[in-house]
Amino acid sequence: MDTSTYFLSAAAVFGAGICFGVKSLMTKQDPVSPSQSFDPPAEITSVSQPATDEYEQKKLEEISWLWIDQEIELSKIAFMWREQDEPPENAAMVIRPHFDHQEIDQFYEEFVASRPIVKGTRRTVIVKILQILDKEGDCPSVVGKEDRANSHEAERDLGDELYQFLSRVPLWQHALLVARKYVAKFQYDVMLPDALIIALGHDLGKIPRYYQKLYKSGDHPALSTNILNGIQEYASLPNRNELSRVIMGHHFLVPGSPLAEQLKAADGEARTIEGEGLIAWIDRKEAAAHDSIVVGSDLNKRDATEEGRAAPSAETVAGQGSSLEIKPSRKRQARPKGEAAPPPTSSANVYANEDGSNKKGRHVCKEMSLPEWWDTEKLLAGIHESIDKIISDNGGKTVWLAVSDPGTGMVWVDERLVWDSLKKVAGNTDTKLLLADANVADRRDFLYTAIKELGRQGKVEVGLMGEGYYQVPVNAVTGSGKSFSMFLIPFFPAAFGETIAELHNRKGSLIQKMVTKIIPKQFEVKQCANVS
Repeated sequence: MDTSTYFLSAAAVFGAGICFGVKSLMTKQDPVSPSQSFDPPAEITSVSQPATDEYEQKKLEEISWLWIDQEIELSKIAFMWREQDEPPENAAMVIRPHFDHQEIDQFYEEFVASRPIVKGTRRTVIVKILQILDKEGDCPSVVGKEDRANSHEAERDLGDELYQFLSRVPLWQHALLVARKYVAKFQYDVMLPDALIIALGHDLGKIPRYYQKLYKSGDHPALSTNILNGIQEYASLPNRNELSRVIMGHHFLVPGSPLAEQLKAADGEARTIEGEGLIAWIDRKEAAAHDSIVVGSDLNKRDATEEGRAAPSAETVAGQGSSLEIKPSRKRQARPKGEAAPPPTSSANVYANEDGSNKKGRHVCKEMSLPEWWDTEKLLAGIHESIDKIISDNGGKTVWLAVSDPGTGMVWVDERLVWDSLKKVAGNTDTKLLLADANVADRRDFLYTAIKELGRQGKVEVGLMGEGYYQVPVNAVTGSGKSFSMFLIPFFPAAFGETIAELHNRKGSLIQKMVTKIIPKQFEVKQCANVS
C-alpha cells in the first residue's frame, strides 16, 4: 500500500473537522493595519467572501501526531486558529487607534495593546468592532420592547421596570463587561483574540441604524453576524463560520457548543451586575411619585380656600423652588384578593426547546440554592387564589391555570401560575429571577428548585415526575369529550388547607365545561413534543 493510501485512510478516520483545522493552519494571511478607521456600510446586503486560500506544503510525518495521540492538549493544537507571527516591520507599523470613550480606550490598552497574542487580522477585526461601539454604541443595550418591539427577541419578556432600567446601560458598556467576563473563562491566552471578537461583537445587531432596518428578518444575534461579515477582515477569517455560530447561539435554550454556552453565561453574569441597582432605582421612583402626590395634594387644598385663583402649574411650583415635578402616581396597583393573576405573555415547557430557534435539545434542569426571599406560605397563597378560576389572557382568550380534579385527588397547576407567584413573593429583590423572564434555562431552574422544595415539604406529588423534570404530561378532557395534551404540576389539596371536595364544590359552570378531568399519561423517558 503506497503513502497516498495511508494518507486517505488517516484523513477519513480523523474527520473533516481536523482537516479544516489544518487548512486554517496553512492559510497565508496578509497583514492589515488596525490604525485605519472603520466606517461600516450603511446597508449590509451580502456576506463578503474570503480570498482564495493558498497552502504551505507539509510532510505527512510532520502532522501525523494529530491522529496518533489518544489525548491532545489544547495548547498543542492552538496553532490551528492563532495568528501567524508578523514580520517585525509590519508590527512596527501599527498605529494606536483613538477612542472617544475613555473606558473603551482603557479596554484596548488592557486586552489588545498589551497582549502580544492579539495581532494581525484578528487584531484589526477587534479594533474595528471597538470603533463601531465607540461611534454608535451609546444606544440602549436591550431591544424587543417599546419603540424597538420585536417578537423575535428574548428580552421582550423582561418586566417593564427591569427593561427600562437596563435601557439605561449603553451597548458599548455592556459589550465591554461581557468581554471581560468571557475572556476570564479561558485558561489559554491563545483563545483571547477569538474570545474578544465573539464577546465584543455579539450584540452589534442592536445598533439602531441596523436594527430598525433589518429586525424583521431576525433577532439581534443574526444581525450581529451580518454586521461582522460586512467587515472584510472578519469575512476572511478561516474560522469565521464557527465564530458566527457561537454568536447566533448565545440566546438559545441549548446553545450547542461550549463556546456559546460560555458566552451565554458571561452575558447573564453581566446582566446580573448591571441590574444590581434596580431595587434602589425603583424605590427612588416610587418615593418621588409619592412625594409628588403629597405636594400636589397640599397645593390643591390651599387652592380650594382661595376663590378665583387657579391651581399652580408644575412650572410655577418649580419656579417657587420645589425640586419635585407634579406628576401622576406610577405606583403598582395591588391585585384584589381572589382575583386571578393574568398569565405572562410566554409559556415555558420543560420538555422541549421553545425559544423559537432551530437548535434542538432539552435543557437539563439544575436545582439551585433556595433564595433568601423564599416563603412557602406566600407562594401557595398566590396559587390558591387562582384555583378553579377562569381568567382572560393577554390575547383575550378565557383560560384556567389551576384546576381541582376529584378523579386524581390533586390540584393541577400550570407552571405560569407558579412562576407568577414566585415573582410576587420575591418582589424586586432578586435580579437574576427578574432576568429569567428572558432566559428560559434560568426560569426552568428556578421552577425546578421551587417544585423540588415543595415536594420535600409534601406539598407537591413529585413521584409522578421523572428525574430532572418538574411537570407531568397529562391529558385534559373537556365537557365535550375532547382531549388536550398538557404539562401540569400536581399539588396536594392539603397544601392549600382544603379538601378536594371543598375545592370542587365551588367550581363554576364554565370551568366545568372547559375541563372535566385530568388524566396523567404514562411517563416516558424520551423527549416529549412541544405543546402550545
